[in-house]
Amino acid sequence: MAKVKCPVCGEEFNKEKTEYVGPIKRRYYHKECWEKFNNLKEEQTDEMYKRHITDYLSRVLKVSYNWYLIDKQINNYLKEGKTLKGIFFTLKYYYDKNGKEAWEKGYGGIGIVEYYYDEAKEYWTDIELRKCGSCELIVQQIQSLKEAEKKEIKYNPIQKKKKKEEINFDEILKEDELDS
Repeated sequence: MAKVKCPVCGEEFNKEKTEYVGPIKRRYYHKECWEKFNNLKEEQTDEMYKRHITDYLSRVLKVSYNWYLIDKQINNYLKEGKTLKGIFFTLKYYYDKNGKEAWEKGYGGIGIVEYYYDEAKEYWTDIELRKCGSCELIVQQIQSLKEAEKKEIKYNPIQKKKKKEEINFDEILKEDELDS
């Protein structure tokens, strides 16, 4: 009897009597657990690219943007069959080529994706074929930039606070009366 433990739900099952997926890295999954696990991984990847888009706009281009407009545009692009990874790399392609000055024409949105998506896809595919792994390297650079921005500020209790000058309104009024 070959019993194995599903790493997703933690239940033991007999792999001879239960429908399973595996072995994947010496692990066996319930078929339902595997499907849920894969769907969750895809959602996390999509969320990751949404964060990469905002990180690219705020930390690399250093521009202000309208997140509500961008979110609406992203949802429309997804309905058209575009991917979040493709949207991210289209923005990177366009703004690396044209500079952040081109951002002003977009009114805080990412409307250029509609026009440059296919061109950017061709560009990045060509680069990926020539230099295998370059797209993943760019994603890693954005992540490291995000992590590098976090700086810890320590409070130094030795520094003395400057005393604010106390304003005596009575003296000001007396001086004002003497002047008149």
